[in-house]
Amino acid sequence: MIFDFDQLRSYTLGDRVLEDEVFGLFEDGARGYLDTLAAEMATGGPAWRRAAHGFKGSAANLGAAALAAELAAAEALDMAAPEARAQALHRIAHMFEHSCAVFRSRP
Repeated sequence: MIFDFDQLRSYTLGDRVLEDEVFGLFEDGARGYLDTLAAEMATGGPAWRRAAHGFKGSAANLGAAALAAELAAAEALDMAAPEARAQALHRIAHMFEHSCAVFRSRP
């Protein structure tokens, strides 16, 4: 599942304006996390893990389940080769954009 709209609606009580606002806040924060992951891609370490973990929590709370799963896998790459983090970041960025598209086309 790319996006669990029931989870989002449990927070917003089905208020679409509030859904848009909450998603906008998520989207802004996500771009910051993506920037941090990109900056830490070569070195990894605790900053990579913290960014992946924070982004994962935000995605999971909102209902972006597939993105949260990608981020959960990325957390463990803090000590992996830079190439592994680069591949993970590519998948994360793709899933983030896909999640945004699914949200925007929500029923």
